[in-house]
Amino acid sequence: MMQPDNPLELSPWAVVNEDDADGSLALWRISVPRAGASREVESGELALAIFSTRDKAEEYSTLSGSPSARIVHFDEMQTLQVLMAGYQQGIRYAALDPGMDAARQIFVLRDVLKAARHKLSPGNPS
Repeated sequence: MMQPDNPLELSPWAVVNEDDADGSLALWRISVPRAGASREVESGELALAIFSTRDKAEEYSTLSGSPSARIVHFDEMQTLQVLMAGYQQGIRYAALDPGMDAARQIFVLRDVLKAARHKLSPGNPS
């Protein structure tokens, strides 16, 4: 799960595909090896691609070959809005720093959004 106090994870960089009418975020397809397969994460599922640095987002944009992609940096509230929108569209995961073969970490959006709701609830210290 994303750590609420880690600014890199709550203020990620992203690649926005300008070719899409709605300017959607770049996605990454999860590939889980059979031997170490997690029951929570299914191979073949799509994940929102988010990045800890601009350089990593630019590298991913280059790998994807999308000529009209732009790199954006989200603050904490924008990040939560983007994650919620992805979840509402049926995407259940976010991949931090994905590359050709692996991602640094996979987050379950339901868990991230639940933790964010708890953090933002009245009476909870920030």
